[in-house]
Amino acid sequence: MPDEKYCSGCGQTLPASAFYARKSGKLSSRCKKCVSASNSARERAQTAARNADPEVIRARQQHAERVRREREARELARRIAREAARAEAKARAEIRAASRVKTGAKLKGNRRKAVQPVSPEEMTANRDRVDYLLLLLSDRHPTEQIATEQSWNAAYAEVDRLWYVSGDRECVTCHRRVAPTEMLPPMPGNGRPGMCRPCAAYAEEENHRRTFGPLIGPLQSRRKLRMLDGTWITLGELARRHRVRTQGRPFTTASPALAA
Repeated sequence: MPDEKYCSGCGQTLPASAFYARKSGKLSSRCKKCVSASNSARERAQTAARNADPEVIRARQQHAERVRREREARELARRIAREAARAEAKARAEIRAASRVKTGAKLKGNRRKAVQPVSPEEMTANRDRVDYLLLLLSDRHPTEQIATEQSWNAAYAEVDRLWYVSGDRECVTCHRRVAPTEMLPPMPGNGRPGMCRPCAAYAEEENHRRTFGPLIGPLQSRRKLRMLDGTWITLGELARRHRVRTQGRPFTTASPALAA
């Protein structure tokens, strides 16, 4: 093997250590620097051609759009889950506060004594009163109707107060009789009327999976969400508006999923 060799790439005579040795024992015709520069130029040319390919550009844009939508969907799901958790915690606190009616009689040491559970007669009367108020709130009473906002607020507050002392209720899904604390009052705004909490949570999780897919995970929240304009929409309608908005098209409220 010679000690020096002429490089056909750069035109210089270089020592044998500057060349690659082939399997046959001979040295390559170009030095290592020329071979490296040629390989780099070829890779840059291939990369430029691949980046200019319309199919490659479209595939990359579709992948970036898909990743962006999935990230926004996860962020939206987490935000809704946090809001639902806060609302659920507030509802549980109100249920605990309303589950026991406090008397106004002051005892020794400025303490208040909790009243014992109501009698069957009072429970029946409370149940009839709640059913009557629910008919008024849902505008299904045959002869009477709420005409003022003050009457509506008063009826709403009275239902919220008497619901938890009106006796057990039967779930429309599992047909179990559960305590009033295990079921939200079927007032306007309740997306799962007549369903106990486990059944409502299961239905909400299935609705969430149908909307966002099974990979994002369950979402424990109410089915209807209150918007800034005062209307109530479903979680699926919110996701539809979000998808339309990300595609650059204005959404319309004329959708079958929009709550009345």
